[in-house]
Amino acid sequence: MVRRLPIVQFSSPEEEAAASRPRWHWAFIGGALIFSLWIPLAIISEWVVTVLSGPLVNIQDPEAVARFTERASPGHRVALAASVLGPVVLAYVLACLAGGALVGRYGVRARALDAALGGVLAATTAWLVATVGGALQPFSLSVATLIVLTASGGLLAGVAGRFGYRKRPGIRRLLARARAESGPEVDRPPVGH
Repeated sequence: MVRRLPIVQFSSPEEEAAASRPRWHWAFIGGALIFSLWIPLAIISEWVVTVLSGPLVNIQDPEAVARFTERASPGHRVALAASVLGPVVLAYVLACLAGGALVGRYGVRARALDAALGGVLAATTAWLVATVGGALQPFSLSVATLIVLTASGGLLAGVAGRFGYRKRPGIRRLLARARAESGPEVDRPPVGH
């Protein structure tokens, strides 16, 4: 005779609150998480920009940058653009991936869509801060920046949220059971669930 013992599971009030939190909360949590990860990474990336562009031109001096772009070869211009944009873009990508993965992994009801919405919210917040601060002066630059940031932030956070969702404990068993019951066409949960 097989005897099955009940498993006693104690849950803390924090775990119960997280389990009862609606999915849309995770989009705002993801946005705040991505934005708060991005700020220190952006500060570090500005230091890296100064170090990388130092051999080419003093990036802090606008007149020196103007003289450099007038006289430099196309290869040096590309090198300057890569040294200025590369670290900043890398900081944004890392923040979106980390925030999306954390929402997908630890958001009890969150899915990849919620992580993607968090990326869009973080990008929109950063765009608003830059626009109000006067960093995006021509209107066309402002609109283009908004489109690029929201599209890439949503995509990166959504992909990372899907990865985080798959890393949850017990998800592999559920996916294996669904594959066994339905056949080989079920290999992932539906998008947005």
